[in-house]
Amino acid sequence: MQEYYGAARSVAHVATLVFGFVRSRFAPRSRERAAEKLDHRFVLREGGLALGAARGKLTNEVVLEAFRHAVRRALDFSPELDSRLRKSHATLAALRSRSDTELFRDLLNMPLGVAWALRRMNDLAVLERWIPEWAPMVAFFQHNRYHYYTADEHTIRVVEGVEGLLKEPNSFGDAFRALPRRDVLYLACLLHDIAKPRRVADHELVGARMAKQILTRLHYTDALEDVQFLIRHHLLMEQVAFRRNLADPQTIIDFASRFRRPLLLEYLYVLTFADLKAVNTNVWTDWKRMLLEDLYRKTREVLDKKLSSSDVHHAARERHRNAVQKLIDELTTMVSQNVTRPHLESLDSPAYLETFDAREIAAHIRSIEKREAVSTMVKHFEAYSEITIITKDAPFVLSKCCGVLAANDSNIFDAHIFTRSDGIVIDKFRVFDFITRSSLTEAQSEKICAELADVLEGRINTEHLLQRHRMKWRRRTGAPAATVRLDVAFEAHPLYTIIDVYAADTLGFLYKITELMSELGLDISFAKIATRADGIVDSFYVLERSAGRVDDADRRARIREELLKAVEHLARTELVLT
Repeated sequence: MQEYYGAARSVAHVATLVFGFVRSRFAPRSRERAAEKLDHRFVLREGGLALGAARGKLTNEVVLEAFRHAVRRALDFSPELDSRLRKSHATLAALRSRSDTELFRDLLNMPLGVAWALRRMNDLAVLERWIPEWAPMVAFFQHNRYHYYTADEHTIRVVEGVEGLLKEPNSFGDAFRALPRRDVLYLACLLHDIAKPRRVADHELVGARMAKQILTRLHYTDALEDVQFLIRHHLLMEQVAFRRNLADPQTIIDFASRFRRPLLLEYLYVLTFADLKAVNTNVWTDWKRMLLEDLYRKTREVLDKKLSSSDVHHAARERHRNAVQKLIDELTTMVSQNVTRPHLESLDSPAYLETFDAREIAAHIRSIEKREAVSTMVKHFEAYSEITIITKDAPFVLSKCCGVLAANDSNIFDAHIFTRSDGIVIDKFRVFDFITRSSLTEAQSEKICAELADVLEGRINTEHLLQRHRMKWRRRTGAPAATVRLDVAFEAHPLYTIIDVYAADTLGFLYKITELMSELGLDISFAKIATRADGIVDSFYVLERSAGRVDDADRRARIREELLKAVEHLARTELVLT
């Protein structure tokens, strides 16, 4: 693939030369104007930057000055200068001298045009001469369906995404405009994937080590620690936002502890946004934006106020008490206070108040008061639907709900699980239609509601629904890609055990995994579902059904073995959604 993309670049270059030649020979010419002298080296000729003298060696200094002129005046190079730059390989070397690296630093601090300059450097094969570690990035293709672009194209798009924030009226734009040094961010963007051609796994760790060598050579020792930090952690913010419970104070405490000072959070926030948007056209969603903004806002408060762990927990409890009282006051016109307070106290969850608004909570209380066996509520938004299920807790309830949703083409991308002290469960799923990638239809919703009642009340077997669904999708599925990660990992938490499951996106995956967790004696307290084009990573906060976290090493090993066995079996035998 790298050879293919390299050849395609060459074809594109030849085509550009041919078009330029045809224009110069046959396009109507306006009256020629005298070349405008810019300095002792460069002139402006017919709207392009050109060398004043036809001869002369193209040194690093000359080429860097050419880029500075082009960026400052929003010019492109003349065909002659473009051609000479493409043939300048023998005269350019890695940037090392103080004078050359100062010119490069000046380029990275330009108010606009940095992304254009880096793209042209890459197109002209100049960047790989100045930073030799860049050469393997050119036309390097990652063999998965998540990344649409080659490594060099993705990286340049990251820089373009950052620069495009200059006038954006949102929190990402605010953070970018407030940065004291944009060159630090641009260097992190440029080098964040520099190790991928060597090793995709752990590329952030290898990349941070490579960055030390590169930045030392570029005399960027004043930015070395910050850039290394950003490269090493460029995946961290999305992993926390998309896999962890953001209503849990411990999540925010652990994440905030990574930052030596608040400014690094600002840099990482902008880098995370630009990196995600540059992966492919389908990755960035409003839902992901909301999660990142939520994590950023909560972490910034901790860092700005220098809150300790106890401060964060205390503030969370205070906010929860105030929110409960405010909600009780708000609900007085909808439901009796005699049932509102016991309902909220039986859940005792800040996440519950963040997940549902007053009207939804009032509906929950009324539904529970009716003592219905199963109650299902559906809300539609433009890109997804929310399905809330209220029923009595029992073994395999969560897995059955997941099975019904899967059997009705509902792709789950988020799940909130709440259980009252009396055993009433309130589970909320955010889903989108697998075919249209948008909210569910009314017909789908009605069918889901009916089948949930049938399954949870024992009239229909979930496997029967899924078997019928398999037949429908058999021709629309394929084998999992070889690059899909199949793994099970544990993470420590003061109250729970967090299990991350990496797998192929197979039909009924959540149904099978949550069913197996129930069989293994685990209760799922919270789940975060992350489906990507190259597989999924689902995170579960679990407790032993008997008591407490899963701390025993042998017990963890058995759980991992069983889950991994199921993941691998599903990848081999089940239908993979494509």
